[in-house]
Amino acid sequence: MIILTFEMQDIKHKKFSMSRVLTVAARVLKQFIRDKRTFAMMLVFPIMFMLVFGIVLSGEVNNVPITI
Repeated sequence: MIILTFEMQDIKHKKFSMSRVLTVAARVLKQFIRDKRTFAMMLVFPIMFMLVFGIVLSGEVNNVPITI
């Protein structure tokens, strides 16, 4: 037996509206495009992180003196 709280019962009966999802997505996309700084961060930061972690985690070892 599953006991639902009052909030869970309200959510269960609401219908999914694709038009509402698309409206919110369009609004958020407009905000990102209008704010040039946020748009630049969305493009630059992932590229920067891929480059940095690619170099750091490459596993290549150069110019390390080894003594036995």
